[in-house]
Amino acid sequence: MEQANELVKLISEIAKEVRDDKVIRTEQFQKAKKKMDEEDIEYFHEDLRKVGKLENHVMEIAGVLAIVYKEQVSSSFIQYLLPHFGATLQDMKNRSD
Repeated sequence: MEQANELVKLISEIAKEVRDDKVIRTEQFQKAKKKMDEEDIEYFHEDLRKVGKLENHVMEIAGVLAIVYKEQVSSSFIQYLLPHFGATLQDMKNRSD
């Protein structure tokens, strides 16, 4: 099960990269949106939705891994993935409020 734990760690790194990318894109948009036309703004939102989909896929893969290998990966899951997913879920909650 060493490979499953390594996969959890890798998924964590991917989740962090995706989250950081999303933050950077949003910051860039905030700076540039005054100069953007409607088409550019729509393109940005479409691009951000794609990044959000990737974030969801990462969470789904991690969830399946946790279900299938629960006992073997639970400590790695808590250590590496829980902080990222907690932040992602909090962001989703904040957007819906």
